Amino acid sequence: MFNTVFSGRDGETANTFGMLTRTIPFRMDLQEQAQADTFLRKVNEEILNSRLHSRYPYLKLSEEYGLKPELEFGYQRDLMKNPFVAGYEVDVERIYDKAHIEAASVLFEVIQSAPGEYRIRMGYRSDQYSPAWAESFAGTYLGIVEGLFEKTSLQEICLVPKEDLRLLDSYNRTETPRDLVDVVTRFRRCAAKTPGSTAVVSPQGHLYSYGEADRITDAVAGYLRGRGIGKGSVVSVLIPRNEFMPFASLGILKAG
Repeated sequence: MFNTVFSGRDGETANTFGMLTRTIPFRMDLQEQAQADTFLRKVNEEILNSRLHSRYPYLKLSEEYGLKPELEFGYQRDLMKNPFVAGYEVDVERIYDKAHIEAASVLFEVIQSAPGEYRIRMGYRSDQYSPAWAESFAGTYLGIVEGLFEKTSLQEICLVPKEDLRLLDSYNRTETPRDLVDVVTRFRRCAAKTPGSTAVVSPQGHLYSYGEADRITDAVAGYLRGRGIGKGSVVSVLIPRNEFMPFASLGILKAG
């Protein structure tokens, strides 16, 4: 349930200057299988029926039944520019005091500024909602309005804005381009690109460049191949933990 604001100007009060609005509690049962056009007609009927009881003060009603909706929705025609003074067009801004804001956490107004043109004005409690949330709420509302005109049934209308769907979908894009090459090929590329960069550091602090490491491991691979060791052979390494450990391992890989 949420509130809707009904302008009280009709009949004798049509041209009366002043704040003539009545807050009316409104409740609608949403059935996903309902047709969109049927739903809109039903909403219109419910709002018209609720206006029959608009003279009962809403504040009194809310006190008696503990009504405190999160959302207050208002629709006003020709509110933005009304010729209240002959020859002048006056911009009208609704001013909400603290008590009014606390009555409903969110105030949402659709205002007809010109034939076929509408503006949305939204107010919310900053201690409960953020500007990003308010912007997302307005975007969701616009998406639902478009869906009511484009879709056949309510269940076809997406409640999540397209921008949010794209953002959610981006979380699944975890593909990362990878250069799937073997260790030897990767090492040779580094040695060719930056032969002077440090590749191995001995426990005594001696530095071996990529160029030096490439030559040493080539020598180890050549020795192994000379002994008939190649692809598919098993080679055991028995060596202390020093700079020759990576040299021996890489030389065995180079041998195949």
